[in-house]
Amino acid sequence: MSENILLEQLQAKEELRATLEILEVQRENKALALEVFEMTKTKYTEGVGANLEVVEADAALKEARLIITQRFTMP
Repeated sequence: MSENILLEQLQAKEELRATLEILEVQRENKALALEVFEMTKTKYTEGVGANLEVVEADAALKEARLIITQRFTMP
């Protein structure tokens, strides 16, 4: 029985490690999406970028935020 408990602990630790790793990657993705959005918005404001680029960058940023919210928020 104690072997089962140890195995469950190891599995839980590995699952937690993997989840934390995924969370870190998603946070990096969100930061990158924010950076791209801000740069795209600046380009548009300066007249060298298209509105469509801003809309697409905004959508990518919202998607990155949504993924984190959906995946890592407790039910």
